[in-house]
Amino acid sequence: YIPEPLTVTVDGIDHHFKKAYLVTMNNGKYFGGGMKISPNATLNDDNLDVIVAHTVNKFVLLFIFFTIYLGKHLRFTKYVTHFRGKSIKAKYTTPQMAQADGENFYDVTTMEVKVSSKTIHLRAYKKSA
Repeated sequence: YIPEPLTVTVDGIDHHFKKAYLVTMNNGKYFGGGMKISPNATLNDDNLDVIVAHTVNKFVLLFIFFTIYLGKHLRFTKYVTHFRGKSIKAKYTTPQMAQADGENFYDVTTMEVKVSSKTIHLRAYKKSA
């Protein structure tokens, strides 16, 4: 994998990264089977959490990757940047693969996520015998 230039716009403010490996935009703490990607995230607040892994060599990136399960990767502030906002736009200079809720999208250069004022209620029901 080759890191790419990335511009992340958070609530209208641009942040530029020369070598970005990963950008996530979410409102939950976990993804991928228990990785604590956004340890400070809250499902019921009005903000999205954005994590950018950037400007790091592959060996250090591998070490940081293992710290995600404990939510300790945010301590590496030189290589991992955390933002919070209501409107997020990520733009790569070359096509990338993206995922949204487990669905794959190919040849993506721009991703945009915004907070919605709609409330989603989830309920779990036990199947009766």
